[in-house]
Amino acid sequence: MATNKKSGGHGFRGVPPPATFSLDALPDDAQLRDVEVAAVVRQAVSTVTGWRQDPEHPLKWDYLPGGLPRTTAGRLRAYLASGRRRRRAATAARA
Repeated sequence: MATNKKSGGHGFRGVPPPATFSLDALPDDAQLRDVEVAAVVRQAVSTVTGWRQDPEHPLKWDYLPGGLPRTTAGRLRAYLASGRRRRRAATAARA
């Protein structure tokens, strides 16, 4: 597998294209990767990765064998319904 030298070998970190699936059509326990969450919420993959690494972020993640991070469709729907969208500190300071 080739690595992307611009991203330091971590793969694509920008905003992916819109999701090709309906979040509403997925069962609550469907496992989603960072890139799939990013496609649904229309944020950069690096932003979603930051959310995952923040223990205070309301969207919680599990780690599958091998350390693969996943969240569920049910958790993502609950997060979106809560309206608890986090803003960057600079944006919050201006508000």
